Amino acid sequence: SFGVAEEASKTISVFPNPASDLLTFSQKVDLAELYTLQGQCIHKSAPTDHLMMDFPTGIYILKLNSEGKVFTCKITVVD
Repeated sequence: SFGVAEEASKTISVFPNPASDLLTFSQKVDLAELYTLQGQCIHKSAPTDHLMMDFPTGIYILKLNSEGKVFTCKITVVD
């Protein structure tokens, strides 16, 4: 599990990481975006509490928007 806190009282956990098929969030978010390390957005979904990880093996940046706050973390996709 990997969480990124913008405020001490507000954390969204993202699990499992690394992920092979499904990435789950500890709460529903308004918008989830997945980016390559080169900054290309390859997926957007809203609102959601999970992402299907049908992307090539590699490292990605996950950006979550919830209640006006933005959370980011690195996600590893494995086979």
